[in-house]
Amino acid sequence: MRKAFRLYFLVDTLEYLQKGGRIGKAAALVGSLLNIKPILSINDDGEVFSVDKVRGQKKAMNRILELLRQELDGQPIHLSMAYSTDRSTAEELEALIRQHFEVKSVQYTHLGPVIGAHVGPGTVAALAAPA
Repeated sequence: MRKAFRLYFLVDTLEYLQKGGRIGKAAALVGSLLNIKPILSINDDGEVFSVDKVRGQKKAMNRILELLRQELDGQPIHLSMAYSTDRSTAEELEALIRQHFEVKSVQYTHLGPVIGAHVGPGTVAALAAPA
């Protein structure tokens, strides 16, 4: 069942990835100056990995949609949205996904302080599975 799920999350700031040792100071500085938004996921071993890097929040959300469309091919889906501080960003991503998928159900969850400490404020995640 875990293989059917697709998880992508978008980190708003590189500061917390840098503080946690996931990226170097130089990469965080350059990425911040260029408004780079990494799109991350988690592999089968539970390790976070970079899927892509996009400039700007809107482009990053569109890239997440593109990845979901490639993998789930327009199937009806169940959707879970997670956010660290701002639910409206998650709602914006949900609305974008709904434009291209038949969403059978959606639920929201708040990322806890442990995950939030690693990814920082403004993080949003979409978890989709075939219905």
